[in-house]
This record gives sequence, structure tokens and C-alpha cells, in this order.
Amino acid sequence: MMMKNNNYSNLMNNNNNNINHGHPMMMQHQKNPNIHPEHYNIKKSNNNGVPDDGGAQYSSGMETLNGNISNADRLAFGLKCIFVASLLFPFIIQRIASKRLNSEAINPLLLEERALSISSSGSSTVSSSSTMVLDQQVKLDFMFIQTMQRILQNTIEQFIIFSMNVLILSLYLHPKDFKIIIFATITFIVMRIAFWIGYLRHYVMRAIGFSVGMIMNIVLAISGLYLLITNDVLPHVL
Repeated sequence: MMMKNNNYSNLMNNNNNNINHGHPMMMQHQKNPNIHPEHYNIKKSNNNGVPDDGGAQYSSGMETLNGNISNADRLAFGLKCIFVASLLFPFIIQRIASKRLNSEAINPLLLEERALSISSSGSSTVSSSSTMVLDQQVKLDFMFIQTMQRILQNTIEQFIIFSMNVLILSLYLHPKDFKIIIFATITFIVMRIAFWIGYLRHYVMRAIGFSVGMIMNIVLAISGLYLLITNDVLPHVL
């Protein structure tokens, strides 16, 4: 009985020694006993011997460091910049809505209706001074609303071009060059504000806001077209 127990214990010790000596990290630990077992960093494997998730996380980190981020991350960055630029619209729409709600300009057909009533009444009826003043104020309100609508329309037009440029550049630029998109977003917002103020104050500022913003959009569009041709068209043609 004692011999069987001794044989069993010897067999278990041999198996443990084979396991420890078989793993390279265990062999390293035997050479250097100061290494703590937590530093082994042995990855778990599935039945096929492939690491579960550690390898995927490591490769993803390396891809980010090298600039090869996914298209989803690139588009997400572009959409964030587009969202910041779109914050101009609530302010413009709020100005139009507040002017309509706080005056008789809430009725967009008011001027046409009054002009029709005056023409139908003929020269026999003379409008009072209060009515003339009221009509003049309504005309001023309508002129302001029409001005803001023109600002809104032009901003929408340039915003569409700007958004397309941002999306195409975010797909091709290196992450280190994403600062170009950030700078373009800031420039777009500043030039739109200058266009807004210039439309209400002076035509020179309006011209600066429009021309600088449009030139920037043209440069971005040419750059995006160049990147598209060199990266996705020429490799398939040549």
C-alpha cells in the first residue's frame, strides 16, 4: 500500500514538472525566480488556440496609433464638426420667428391683403395717420424677415457644400490632419456670422463673409476631389 502511494505521488510530481517546464514563461520563472507570476500575462485561448479578445484589442490600438482608424470613427468626427456648424440655424430661425410672433408680420399675406383693400377702396377713402404709421411698421417688419430669410437661404446653400467637403475629407485625411477640418469649421462659423452682420449693417462685411466662406468651400472641394481620385479612382484604372 505504501509503495502504491509513493508511485502515485511521484507520478503527480512528474506531471507538474512537465507542465511547468513545458511553458516558456514557467521556464523563465525558474531561471529568474524574482519574476512575479502576475507578470506572465498569459492570454486565455479558446478551443482552437486563438486568443479570445486581448489580441483584437491590441491590434485595434496599434491601428489607431498608425492612423488607420475605421471609416465609422472618421465619419463620426466629421459629423461632430457638421453638428457644431449647424448650430447657426437655430439662432437665425429664432430671429425670424420672434419677429413674426411679436408683430403683424405673423400673417405672411398681410401686405398683399392691405394693398388689395386699398386698391379696391379707390381714392374716396383716405387712410388715417395711425393706419399709415402702422402700415409703415409692418413693411419694416416684413423687410427684416425677408432679409433674415435670405441669410438663412444662403447659409443653407453653403452649409450643404461645407458638409459634403467635411465628410469626404474625414474619410481620407490622416488623423493628424483632422485639425484642418476643425479650422475649416471655425472659419465657416465666423464667416457666416460676418455675412449675417454685414447683411444688416454694411455690404463690405457681407461681401467678406460670403467670399471667404465660398473660397474655402471651393478649396476643400478641390482637395476632396483630388484625394478621391488618387486613392479610389487611379488605383483601379492604372
